[in-house]
Amino acid sequence: MIRALADAWAGQPDLSITQLLMQVENHHGGPGASDEEFLHVCQALASRYMARLPNGADFPVDAAYYLRTCSAEVIVNAQSVAILREGSAPSMWRYNSVGSAEVGNELVLVDSNLHRYAYGRVKSIRPAGTNNQLVKTSECIALISATGSTLWFQGRRATEILRLRDTPGALALGEVMMLGGRNCGIVQGLMSF
Repeated sequence: MIRALADAWAGQPDLSITQLLMQVENHHGGPGASDEEFLHVCQALASRYMARLPNGADFPVDAAYYLRTCSAEVIVNAQSVAILREGSAPSMWRYNSVGSAEVGNELVLVDSNLHRYAYGRVKSIRPAGTNNQLVKTSECIALISATGSTLWFQGRRATEILRLRDTPGALALGEVMMLGGRNCGIVQGLMSF
């Protein structure tokens, strides 16, 4: 029980113990709860506010995680990482392994050449949803949400940003993505979050 409470707290280290216990109580794990109910609430909190990112064989193939660091928002799945920074185009690339991904520590990802890339201290980790999609094509990177799409086309000297209310519908690798009557290139990478 203490381990379950510690795991629930590890993903939210900025909370005081009182705040954490209030959170457990708000999810029906308070003083009137059975040991099983308390344990279930702590496990649910630990899965919602994770302390560390799974790595290697422990990383679920079909899962994606959303990490907030002090310098970026990062989406990671079993093969790829997407970096979203305010004021710049997102980037997406394949990584080889997770060097470090734990709340309170530096997020470090390693590529196939064993180069390490640091993205700042991890503030939070949670399972990613499926409401948004980042698409890398041969021509652009697109951020697709329920309300529309933002596309970044990298030119020689400048980046063209196109905001549309359209969404492309279902996409698959190798298909051409059309948006607003424009050929946006062949889909090379997809990531939902």
